[in-house]
Amino acid sequence: MKAFAVEQSTTIMNSELKTLAPDLLSPLSVDVEKEALTDTTFDNLSHCMQTSAPTIWNLIKSLATQPRQAKRNTHKRPDKVCCHLYLKLQ
Repeated sequence: MKAFAVEQSTTIMNSELKTLAPDLLSPLSVDVEKEALTDTTFDNLSHCMQTSAPTIWNLIKSLATQPRQAKRNTHKRPDKVCCHLYLKLQ
């Protein structure tokens, strides 16, 4: 059962990474443009990750925030931490 769960999780996450990759990469033939850098925000990045890779996002979010902490910090969102963790894994 555990092997099946690991296999399915891996398949889902690989699929999500393939879906998310084009949103995080710029073409090699084009230099980085100022607008591309200045228009990138954690809100945009986290929204992109949540929609393109929801399983990975939820996994990282569960690692970044414990349920007790989420109840206590109702005004804080772990989106920046989640983006940071994801990008460090790359």
